[in-house]
Amino acid sequence: MTDINSELDIDILVRKFYDKLLNDKLMSPYFQDLDLESHFKNIVAFWSLILLDKPGYQNNVFEKHARLEINETHFERWVLLFCETIDDLYNGQKADLAKSRAHILSYTFISKMNKKSD
Repeated sequence: MTDINSELDIDILVRKFYDKLLNDKLMSPYFQDLDLESHFKNIVAFWSLILLDKPGYQNNVFEKHARLEINETHFERWVLLFCETIDDLYNGQKADLAKSRAHILSYTFISKMNKKSD
């Protein structure tokens, strides 16, 4: 098993991850109406910035999720499925970094959403 080394590796990760999301009863309702190909481009650009230091992602990742009716349970499932997908496909420093960043993102989103609802 190799590490995440390229944008192609990230694209494969994102597509496999979304296969899991779309087949998950808790998560699938949030993704059914998305233009997935357009969404994949944004997600691949986001993770390429995080993992490969590749410029190109310009959006506010939190803003994209703030209006959704999601909570801590959703983020916990998201992290579980994301990390599981990484472990299915990759092994190495970048794979470990991706899992670590996913946990940080989840924690950050939960914290921000809890503040928003106060």
